[in-house]
Amino acid sequence: KTIEQLYGSTPYFDRYAPSLEQFYTTPWESLSELNTAMLRFYLDVLDIDTPVHNASEFNVEGEATDRLVNLVHAVDGDAYYSGAYALEVYLDADTLAKANIDLVLQEWTAPTYPQRFPPFASDLAIIDLLMNTGPDARDILLSR
Repeated sequence: KTIEQLYGSTPYFDRYAPSLEQFYTTPWESLSELNTAMLRFYLDVLDIDTPVHNASEFNVEGEATDRLVNLVHAVDGDAYYSGAYALEVYLDADTLAKANIDLVLQEWTAPTYPQRFPPFASDLAIIDLLMNTGPDARDILLSR
């Protein structure tokens, strides 16, 4: 009901509400299962075809950054994308460098777009962007 109250009068509510309903009516076995379903839905809606894997699909060992190195190698990757906060908390850049994995720090700045309730509030959930901009959401994200 909260989603309906907040977004019911947005331009694209009728387009996305039926699909979103599955997320709060399905009895999920785990939060991970729900997150994966939501991620796949949003990737599909945004027309993003990047392959997505769960770490559990790979037989890799190690802890912390060593495990990340093994996971990147398991998918034949050569770069690891992370927020800068990870460097302060858990990520060891030297371990990645020694494994020939480029560390790419993402610096996120939310793009602006029309919202139902001005003034613009940045860094809201993807549902806000979709409900307010619909099929333009991908282009808005890529504009940053």
